[in-house]
Amino acid sequence: MGLAVHWREAVWATLRRLISEGCSIMPTTHYPEEAKALAHRVARSRSSVLQSLSRNSYGIYLVHYAFVSWLQLALVGASMPATLKFAMVTVGAKESWLTTTALRRVPVVPRVV
Repeated sequence: MGLAVHWREAVWATLRRLISEGCSIMPTTHYPEEAKALAHRVARSRSSVLQSLSRNSYGIYLVHYAFVSWLQLALVGASMPATLKFAMVTVGAKESWLTTTALRRVPVVPRVV
C-alpha cells in the first residue's frame, strides 16, 4: 500500500527529524532512487568504519573464523536460551574486528594480517 505524495513527504520529514535527534531508523522503500540515496548517505557518514573494515577484512576473517567457530561449538551443548547464545556469538564477532585492529598496530603483524 502506498502513501499519497503529501503523506509520504510528511513521513520522511518526521523520520529525518527523529534521525537528527539521535534515533536509529531502518526504513524500507519500494523506490530504488530513495534506497540508493539512503545507502550513499550512510556510506558517506560511516566511511571511516567502512575503511577500517576493508583494511582489516583478512585479519577479521582469520580471527573471526577461529574464535567464532570455536565459540559456536562450545555453546552447542550449553543449556541456555538461544537469544543468549546469539548475543555471545555476536559479541565474539565484534571482538574479532577489534582484536584484528589492535593486532595491526604491532609492527610485524600488518604484513601478515
